[in-house]
Amino acid sequence: MQMSNKAFSLPQVLKWTFTILEVILCLSTVQILGSFIFGTAKHLSGQWVLGFIGLRIDPSAYHLGSSAIPSGALSMHDFFGSLSVNFPEANPYFQHLLWPLGGIIFCKTVTLIALCDLFRRMFRSVARGEVFSSSNIRLLHKVGALIVLLTLAGAGFGHWFGVYTWTFVEKNIELHGAMTIEMRPPPAEGMSWGAYSIHGVYVRIDENQLVIGPIWIDIRPILLGLVLIGLGEALRQGKVLKEESELTV
Repeated sequence: MQMSNKAFSLPQVLKWTFTILEVILCLSTVQILGSFIFGTAKHLSGQWVLGFIGLRIDPSAYHLGSSAIPSGALSMHDFFGSLSVNFPEANPYFQHLLWPLGGIIFCKTVTLIALCDLFRRMFRSVARGEVFSSSNIRLLHKVGALIVLLTLAGAGFGHWFGVYTWTFVEKNIELHGAMTIEMRPPPAEGMSWGAYSIHGVYVRIDENQLVIGPIWIDIRPILLGLVLIGLGEALRQGKVLKEESELTV
């Protein structure tokens, strides 16, 4: 009976759960990236969604009025949206977007795989009673640093994708009407701590992202990576205290 309880303890269940998730993510990543490498992605159907695309309204094309508020106090914000292009008609024009898109997918999926691998190893150590081990400390440090690096690399690939997108839009698409189309930073997500111009570089700090010029960085994975590095340091200190207490005894 004790063997059965040990075999189905919570750490064991969580270890196998993250093992299954890791295998599924690995297989999905290989399948998706393989389609890019071997060219099967060239036959994709559906739509490319290109964004963020900004629409700036011609001020002479509209007028805002109010019986309660002076007209000079009223203004209409510009629009943000995404531009969708149907396949397969436009497919040949977007082949160069596959590489930066593949880089984005690689960075995001490898981040998830690294996290699953970390949790799998950690819960295996918990099941064995080996939490304060040197291997766990090194693993936390490595995975934390890897997540930070992959997030920055993903932001670089995202910028590459955005440059290609805007180059295509600028050269091949015209907007006829009282608006102009332009590439602009996305609107703030959640709370925003303000937008600044530092030596001519646009900087905005939002709840979930950091915008530096044309580069948008998701700060949540970076914070997660730093937390893992800090947790590794806490385990290292705990290991030292544990060894000192054993020597004292």
